[in-house]
Amino acid sequence: MGAMKHFDFLHAAGLLAGALLAVTSSIACGPAGETGSGGSGGSGGSGGSGGEPCVIGEPSAQPTLLAKLAEPEAIWPNVAKKGGDLIVLEEGKVVSVPLAGGEPVTLATDPTIDSMASFVVAGENVIYYGEDLELRSISLAGEASISLGETDQINGGIAIEPDGTKVYWKAFNDDFIAGTELPVGEKEQICPLPAGTRSARRMLHDGKGSLYWTGRDAQERAIVARCVIGSDTSEIVLTLEDDGAREIALSAEHLYWINGGFDESAGLYRMPLAGGEVERLDPEAIGTLHVTADVVYYSIGSGKLRKLSGDFTCPEAFAQVPAAHGTFSAVISDETSLYGITTDGQVFSVAR
Repeated sequence: MGAMKHFDFLHAAGLLAGALLAVTSSIACGPAGETGSGGSGGSGGSGGSGGEPCVIGEPSAQPTLLAKLAEPEAIWPNVAKKGGDLIVLEEGKVVSVPLAGGEPVTLATDPTIDSMASFVVAGENVIYYGEDLELRSISLAGEASISLGETDQINGGIAIEPDGTKVYWKAFNDDFIAGTELPVGEKEQICPLPAGTRSARRMLHDGKGSLYWTGRDAQERAIVARCVIGSDTSEIVLTLEDDGAREIALSAEHLYWINGGFDESAGLYRMPLAGGEVERLDPEAIGTLHVTADVVYYSIGSGKLRKLSGDFTCPEAFAQVPAAHGTFSAVISDETSLYGITTDGQVFSVAR
């Protein structure tokens, strides 16, 4: 039986649409307008930003091309940083790209590796969704991969403990979030899904003992749910009436997401993790969301990246990366730079 590639059509459509949509150069800045209610079981509706329009200038940073991946086109769900290299999956292999630039180096090969597979790096191993519908671990030293448990898909949510000792995921047909100790442990139930919900397309560890993930409720509405690891309960923290959260990210105090709609509800939003008012930060955001301690980075199409910082009221043009479709797959950062992959396989860095 071949792997069931549960392709993220909303994500792909948003990426491609970003290359076609005309992006205006000014938006309303100042205190964000009310956009809906959050909190447990709450909903985040559409809304606008208040304040005077601000003109978004030219990009402030210049990207550097580090490498071109062998695959001419793909949607890589994530990229990882390990030491002085970026780790990326390509068809049948794990590759590293030096941060200083240079040709990608193949670290390990396995027929179950797909470029679309979600993965995390745990020490000297990559944990990934295999094409054989197994969660697998493969050594960066090139040893054969091993199975950690079934998944029933290749691009579901995956998260890891900050110390790399345990990995979390959800098999497509399970009604719970699963976990296993690393390097090899028994699959165990970590917490149940909220009643009537399914899926876990995106999953994040907040670094404080809780998991967040995206899914659908019994009415097929998009949700973000969470649980305390090891708890026998979970809760819905956000419900969306439209196409849902294409990307999610966490800061110490907020949940951020890119709304997947192609109407007036589209854009970048946030809400307090403790519950409260939902803010619409930028109606032109379409995807590729990355959050650091004090800055939010995201894309608006046409190869353009923006950032929000300070009081988070006025976006800034950050960088523009020439790419075939003007779209991005994934980004990550360290203290000095932002790193990413475009959908035509360019690996780049931009000084923060």
